[in-house]
Amino acid sequence: MISQLRWNKGRVGDEVWIVGSNFGATKGSSRVDFNKRRATTVSWSATFIRATVPEGATTGNVVVEVLGQQSDGVAFTVTGVTVDPTELTIEEGSSATYTVVLTSKPTSAVTVVMFTPSGTDLSVDILPVFTASNWSRPQTVTVTAGEDEDAEDDTVTITHRTTSADAGYHGLTVDPLVVTIADEDAGPGITVDPAELTIEEGAEGTYTVVLNTEPAAAVTVGVQAGGDLTVSPASLDFTPANWDTPQTVTVTAGEDDDAEDETETSAHAVASADSDYNSVPVDGVKVTVADDEGTGGPGGTEELTVSTTRLRITEGNRGTYTVVLNRAPVGAVTVAVAGAAGGDLTVSPASLDFTTTNWDTPQEV
Repeated sequence: MISQLRWNKGRVGDEVWIVGSNFGATKGSSRVDFNKRRATTVSWSATFIRATVPEGATTGNVVVEVLGQQSDGVAFTVTGVTVDPTELTIEEGSSATYTVVLTSKPTSAVTVVMFTPSGTDLSVDILPVFTASNWSRPQTVTVTAGEDEDAEDDTVTITHRTTSADAGYHGLTVDPLVVTIADEDAGPGITVDPAELTIEEGAEGTYTVVLNTEPAAAVTVGVQAGGDLTVSPASLDFTPANWDTPQTVTVTAGEDDDAEDETETSAHAVASADSDYNSVPVDGVKVTVADDEGTGGPGGTEELTVSTTRLRITEGNRGTYTVVLNRAPVGAVTVAVAGAAGGDLTVSPASLDFTTTNWDTPQEV
């Protein structure tokens, strides 16, 4: 049986002395539990056991089990501080929050002190203080990330330690909070939007180009298209005054004699006296040119193929034919189907729906 605990309050990892009788001269299969969590023992004798408070232990009874028989439980308070979450991501100039709470009631006020490495741009708004009346209520801490001049994300670890006249809560090492500061300054570069265009032969489309950061000198972006494409303008000029204003490129698709769709690229080259921008890589724009010539068929047009232009059907019976597009459309296409006015024909369905994914699958009428 347990007669006493030498220290009835402690933190995870602390050593606790258990005094009693009939523990057995050696441990063997015997065990010590802190509120049903098995502890590691440092030493064992018939009257004295040294055990450490196990990871995950919570406030409750300490029990010694010998040969399947359990002692009476003796109350033990696990002291600790819970931080939630233990990781945050904050954009420069913004704030985020986390909570701090004690795991047990203290006998004296407990202050949780935060420490951040020197030279960081993080700040916290409060130092939580817990008492015997508010110890179980999480307190919210706001973390604010300042702005810096670099273009790099930063990672900062906020550490915590407690101060208190309660020996069980004084000097506790608490889980740290890892804060990732997402930098708002993009590195030197050029954004092209959108990355892909679809244009019909003889038609045109547009995209925009803009710098990510202010350059130290003028930046010229040359534009060059392949195949039957033409672009306007052939170059774009950005300066420290207009670098963040998107400029528009117009792409025109010429016509050819084949009946095939084609894919070309509008490419870019950069020149500048600013070394950060000179020859910086720029994404090209993939341009799909949708051909306007159809292949036709028995009932073919430039856009559709109808499997037959004539059906012979006896009264009371039915016949079928199919319709399919000759090329991929830019968007959804609906083909209306109707019987001759005043006739005895009915058709089903009344319309056929083609998309960019099913355009080449014949549909039956």
